[in-house]
Amino acid sequence: MNMERNREKYDRIIGLLRSSTPELKAPEILEKKIMMRLSKSRRRGLTFDSAFEILFSWVYIGWVRRSLIVC
Repeated sequence: MNMERNREKYDRIIGLLRSSTPELKAPEILEKKIMMRLSKSRRRGLTFDSAFEILFSWVYIGWVRRSLIVC
């Protein structure tokens, strides 16, 4: 019974989090900053391949890969 209550609370919280979206006060400023950071990273030599490698380098670490498979 306690487990059911916890599950209901969890489902309610997850539903609220999924339905609430953050309010952007100045999306155009955010867009400009993102574009500036991307252009800076291109000048420094950050390519799609290197970004992909940075994001997915955990694949080459055996214990991380195995622990994610277990989950």
